Amino acid sequence: MSAVELNFSIEFHGPFLVGGESAGDGADIRVNKDVLIPGSSIKGRLRAEATNVLKVRKKLIDEVFGTAHTPGKWWFSDVVFEDGGCSVRTSNRVAMDSTKPESGLTEEHHLVFYDQCWAEAATFRIEQLASMEKTELDQHKAVLCAAARSVTNLGAMRRRGHGWVSITPPPIEGLSNEDIIKNVRENSTHD
Repeated sequence: MSAVELNFSIEFHGPFLVGGESAGDGADIRVNKDVLIPGSSIKGRLRAEATNVLKVRKKLIDEVFGTAHTPGKWWFSDVVFEDGGCSVRTSNRVAMDSTKPESGLTEEHHLVFYDQCWAEAATFRIEQLASMEKTELDQHKAVLCAAARSVTNLGAMRRRGHGWVSITPPPIEGLSNEDIIKNVRENSTHD
């Protein structure tokens, strides 16, 4: 078997935050500066899109992404940024004391300092781990590519404008965009 490797690109439309460290160094929410976006976060985000947005059948979701008892048939890399392609800055979120606005004090527990990351672009890859027949392989590739294209945000504080992204899947030989859409529709629950 010649394993399939799919290479995806991410374009960031603003700051993002994928938490990974405990509080410290003047911040309440820290990122892991060694791995800003782990492969497990990408896998979870794509699984959520395939399940909640694309409504792919549970059996196919479990085959692609795995379950608590059975590993999936694909491996997800950490997100890779070019050298110097990402910077981490500290920001804050605050809620002023509404009972005494003139005091300049914050509501109790409503001043939060957190890391936020800034980048323009990055990449990640997904590699095939298990042997599959062509029809099954095409179904899996369709789910992965459609789920990636469907993602519009990653990480925490998305309602505050963080994590807005576009993910571009690779072109798949022998599988057009129309084929991908048809394949996902045929494998969805239509709920």
